[in-house]
Amino acid sequence: MQDYYDIHQQASLIVDLNATRNEQFKVLTAAWEEHQNDPDVMFSANSWVYASGDAYDAIVAMGPSIIPNIMLQYSADEESQTGWWYLVLHYIVVPGRRPYQTVNKITRFRHWKSWFDAGGDIESVPEHL
Repeated sequence: MQDYYDIHQQASLIVDLNATRNEQFKVLTAAWEEHQNDPDVMFSANSWVYASGDAYDAIVAMGPSIIPNIMLQYSADEESQTGWWYLVLHYIVVPGRRPYQTVNKITRFRHWKSWFDAGGDIESVPEHL
């Protein structure tokens, strides 16, 4: 039986949970990347096919607690900044608001980075995101 009043045990459970979520995020990110590299997706005229699939849906379903992991991945390099991470963030942070159809991806990255660096307050997301 677990002793929920033991602070060390609770800390250990939190660390384990975080490690599990980090690993799950890595696996899902790799699967989503594989989906995006599928020829049917790569050569589609419909950009929404990039932001689809089981891995994409699972990343979005991880919710706001996964945003720091997303921002690390999103800011990793210019290729990531011109990818589709902005849609993942959008559907986690403002799920009821439809994203813009046409965006400058580098500008979109800078806006998300500024929002995140300022504390990433989900309650006060700028209208342009």
